[in-house]
Amino acid sequence: MKRVFKWMRYTFFTLILFTIITALFLLNSTKTIQWAADTYAPEYGFGYKQISGGLLTGLEVKALTFKNELLVDTLNLGWNPASLLYNKLSITHLEANGLNVENIKKVVEAFTTEEETDSEFVMPVSVGVGQLTLTVKPFEESGIEVRDITLDGEGIFYYGEGVNIDDLSLSIDTNVTNIELSGGIDEKHIRIKKLSIVDVDTIAFQDVIEKMIALNIVEEIVEEVEPEVAQYKAGEENFIPKHVRIDSAVLKVKYADYSQVKLKQGEVRVSSLDVDIYRIIDLKPNAVQVDSFTVLLDSNLSKLSMHSRLENETVTVESLSLRDIDTIAFMKFLGSLENNQTTTTETKVTQENKTIANNTASTLLPKYLYVKHMDSSVKSVTYDPLVVKSVEVNATDVKFNIGTLTAESGEVDVASVTN
Repeated sequence: MKRVFKWMRYTFFTLILFTIITALFLLNSTKTIQWAADTYAPEYGFGYKQISGGLLTGLEVKALTFKNELLVDTLNLGWNPASLLYNKLSITHLEANGLNVENIKKVVEAFTTEEETDSEFVMPVSVGVGQLTLTVKPFEESGIEVRDITLDGEGIFYYGEGVNIDDLSLSIDTNVTNIELSGGIDEKHIRIKKLSIVDVDTIAFQDVIEKMIALNIVEEIVEEVEPEVAQYKAGEENFIPKHVRIDSAVLKVKYADYSQVKLKQGEVRVSSLDVDIYRIIDLKPNAVQVDSFTVLLDSNLSKLSMHSRLENETVTVESLSLRDIDTIAFMKFLGSLENNQTTTTETKVTQENKTIANNTASTLLPKYLYVKHMDSSVKSVTYDPLVVKSVEVNATDVKFNIGTLTAESGEVDVASVTN
């Protein structure tokens, strides 16, 4: 009798084990994935060229479409389903190559109602992504022709009111500029290790700004930010970062030929830039610190080079050189600005808004400007009958109070040669 019960027990456990193994095999079978995709995907307008993988490990899709329009060339996704027991969606890797932005917008519009758009979306679980790789096909947005976007990330974790990223690299190639960025996010602290914005086409940017104004993009951004600011001030959870740190940044502009200005070279370099976002929102001073800020500018008006820093509400200019100033070209440039201002339609601004803007600026602006050394020169110019052959202006240790617009100390020497 004991042998019978022992045999029945072994048989029972064997059947259970066999059932589990069979279920796991079916769940992790490519045929199961294909059957599920063929059964349910067409009901929602989705299609594909090829699909493989398993429900327990992940899947790979080639030529994913929506209503016969291509969404992505290849999609490779892996996950760990056991993490759902801990209220977490763990994605081991996500690789999407050849994303079509315009067609993805159509999917979002098709499955998002107006009520869902107005309401705040909250993920029911936390989401972790071990490795992320995205490439985007060319598209156009607000006058910007995006030729290529590549995004790589590691250790991405969404936890309800924020996102942590161990490492992120982004590359964007457009008709107005090329951007390279690397960095990460840790508990609402953003660190950008390297930021490069080069080949900036300032002329093309004018068209982009005009289109953004026409589409009210700025107003839309404000509408998104204002609720977050209100939540922060109320002590509630929000997505606003606390702090931004940029280790190194460079900005370079292309040669540009305007009616009155020919920009030959423009370059800005920044190192160790710290921005306290919460201090800015609370209108507290000393919200920005910069260890090094360098500017190089070469145009038909003058040649400018400056090396400075911002610390403790004081802009310290280590050196400032403004050479070969063309006064005639400068006067024509100022005249063109005045003409543009008179022909531009004035925007009505209430006195209350002016007061708020002035108070905000006065609070956030540095208090002092300290120029350790400055030298400048003016090109020879003729104001009939006066001929100015040369003008040199040098200044040392000049301290300027920005709030009162007064110079508190320093020495200024002016030397000129005329006929």
